[in-house]
Amino acid sequence: FAKSDYNGDGSADIIDLDFLIKYIARGGQAPSGGAGRSDANCDGTINIADVVYYMNFLFGSAFPPCY
Repeated sequence: FAKSDYNGDGSADIIDLDFLIKYIARGGQAPSGGAGRSDANCDGTINIADVVYYMNFLFGSAFPPCY
């Protein structure tokens, strides 16, 4: 599975951000490759901080998610 590609379509984009928000905030489908990949900032906890990290990644101020 590609880093930062949560929906498995082969690219990292705003659709993946929406996918991550739905998973974390609303109990949606887990990312391709398993729920653990949602820990974008690698702090050991899956929460809204991972959404913020992913947003920062998409807009150029953070490294790619660790998973």
